Amino acid sequence: MAKVKKPGEDNRLRQQGEQDERNLQKEISPLDGKVTKQYYGMKVGTILNAAARLGKDLEYLSSLVEQPDPEFLIKNAVVYAEAVTAISHQIDFIAEDISQNDLSEDGIYVKLTTQEVTMLNTFNTNTEEALARLEEICGISLQNN
Repeated sequence: MAKVKKPGEDNRLRQQGEQDERNLQKEISPLDGKVTKQYYGMKVGTILNAAARLGKDLEYLSSLVEQPDPEFLIKNAVVYAEAVTAISHQIDFIAEDISQNDLSEDGIYVKLTTQEVTMLNTFNTNTEEALARLEEICGISLQNN
């Protein structure tokens, strides 16, 4: 059986002391308050295409009220309104909030914060769920129509 060595007899078992902590602290450079904000990039074209597609979807849904189609009746006004509202909120976020963001140096990407990426995902999820309910309850599908 191997004999257990006492702490400090061998470097492998030595415990760190205050002196070691001070030396370690000197090796780590302080941030000095220069924490940079992390950004994500989304292509400008992707954002413009999303806004255009959402605009067409909203236009189509609006046309069903302005010029009703006997084949696609709005059977539930609340479900219809939820779909219109979800699309409107997503367009507003893209057009008003994201459009104010800085571009990358090459002008290809829009800079997005983590919160904005999360919000885009939330708006997209809400819109998809509202459109799924619209298709299920009213039989109106933006993909098929």
